[in-house]
Amino acid sequence: MYTLPVSLRRGLGACLGVLALTMTYDRPAVAAEPPAGSVHRMVIQDGANRRVHYIASGNLSTSDRLAVSQLERAENEWTYVNDLQQLKHQYVRSERSLEPWRRYVQGYLYGARISYGSYNSGAVSYLPNSGLGNPGTYGYGNNPFYFPYSYGYGYGFGRGAYASLGGSWSSETHSLQFGMGDEGRVKNAIVSVIARQASPEYAAAAARDYEAAVARAAASPVLARDLGLSKSSAPAPSAGPTFTKGAKATIWVGNDKYVGTIKDDSFGWVVLQTDKAEVTVRKSEISRAEVSPKP
Repeated sequence: MYTLPVSLRRGLGACLGVLALTMTYDRPAVAAEPPAGSVHRMVIQDGANRRVHYIASGNLSTSDRLAVSQLERAENEWTYVNDLQQLKHQYVRSERSLEPWRRYVQGYLYGARISYGSYNSGAVSYLPNSGLGNPGTYGYGNNPFYFPYSYGYGYGFGRGAYASLGGSWSSETHSLQFGMGDEGRVKNAIVSVIARQASPEYAAAAARDYEAAVARAAASPVLARDLGLSKSSAPAPSAGPTFTKGAKATIWVGNDKYVGTIKDDSFGWVVLQTDKAEVTVRKSEISRAEVSPKP
């Protein structure tokens, strides 16, 4: 058996080590596989207030992320609409109990301003060594007028005699002229929006929007697995009315009316080109729509 010399073996080993090191250095690093996409549903319950958040993580597609965002918005909007319906019933019950008392006060103070005034006073005297009587106190009251000040005076007589007198006035006014004051421009502007959202038509539109968002999420295998959604055999509901691009349309959002040409129709939204601007309308907020047939 032939054996290499020690010097040759050492040189060959050094060469092989350098070659192995070079090959390892030049080898491209293998990228780590991104984690699989997943979605977690978190519900926050603060007393009667409820809000839901959907947390997307991992290698989730853009379409699934948009579906998750749409589902979160639709579910929170549905919760808000339910709370608004309960507030509407609570307000009606409160008005029924307050209306008789309100009408009584308005009838009592209508065209009138009633003021009350009071005056209180008192005196004390102490007459030691005067022989004029025992220490005593007395007081009296009067209530016909009101003066915005108080006064008092004192006097003495006899040896060691002293007496003092003081008084004060107070007033109270009842009138319908005193109100709550301005509550701010933001609140005044948002009142009309909340009033429109309290209608049964808006509640039905919010329910359709939520149902469509759930159906869209159930169509995704990842979202259906993580959220426990099962795909229904029924056709997926629409989030609102559908429009044909290029058609002339008239859309009402509450009392606001928009007339123009349909520029784009997407899931939950419609873009209308009017004479003045391009208007984007959420389909769930449309209360009425008229579309003219294309020529």
